[in-house]
Amino acid sequence: MQTLKNRTESTSFKYGLEATDNSKAGPSFALPPEKVCGDVATATCKHNCYKKSVRYNTAGSIGKRERNFQTVERLLELGGPQLLAKALIELIDEYKPKDWFVAQATGGKTSRPWSFRIHDLGEFYRTEYIEAWLIAVSERPLCQFWFYTRAFKIQDRYKLLSRLAALANCQGWLSIDADNWMAGISVYRSAPKNLWKLALLQTPDLPESLLIALRKLAKRTDVVNFPLHRGPHHIAPLKGEPVMNCPEILGAFTRTRGRESLRPCPRCQICLPANQT
Repeated sequence: MQTLKNRTESTSFKYGLEATDNSKAGPSFALPPEKVCGDVATATCKHNCYKKSVRYNTAGSIGKRERNFQTVERLLELGGPQLLAKALIELIDEYKPKDWFVAQATGGKTSRPWSFRIHDLGEFYRTEYIEAWLIAVSERPLCQFWFYTRAFKIQDRYKLLSRLAALANCQGWLSIDADNWMAGISVYRSAPKNLWKLALLQTPDLPESLLIALRKLAKRTDVVNFPLHRGPHHIAPLKGEPVMNCPEILGAFTRTRGRESLRPCPRCQICLPANQT
């Protein structure tokens, strides 16, 4: 349990990048949605944003996202994407498995994958920020990265995000819902084969035309569905091809605590890069 002293220490500095120790995904990076999602967020995602849940509304969680944002902005101001990338790489390196170096020396496997989710809250809000992630992900080819985004509607960001998604150790997902699905499917259809996959937020108001379009255009391995949920409670998931429902939401995995524990997302691997094991 965090003591008053620890809470005071953790909020006494203005700058510094810090990951979220997400019980589902493992290490993740977060930014304040209210500052970075505005020009790409849909009404559906605003209404159902994870930031409304209790765990994302503690003083520590809110403060962490704000410090991350202020640090990103300051580093970009001082040294552009290259300087920010150095800071991101240091953060990523903090989450190597403890047995990483022994496994590398012996050719063995680590106790858990080295993985990192880009944003459990937040979005790619400017091109320089994406450029920094491009550098960082390229510099750490043995780490598995993945991200979900609605920023495909902004052309200059989409071009850079396509380069990020094209990296062998990174999987990009176009986040679609009842509001933006036509634009998302259009991008998916026009993009190079196997570049993007589709992440669907299932809400009760999904139009039947959306499901018809998915069945016509998408491969089964290219569509993952996240039924609207609050904790263990979720709406009845979609059935039938080509949709894969998130197994963790349906209760297939138990969330665990502790940095070295194997979390559901790296264990499941559906959303992670296909060629990384």
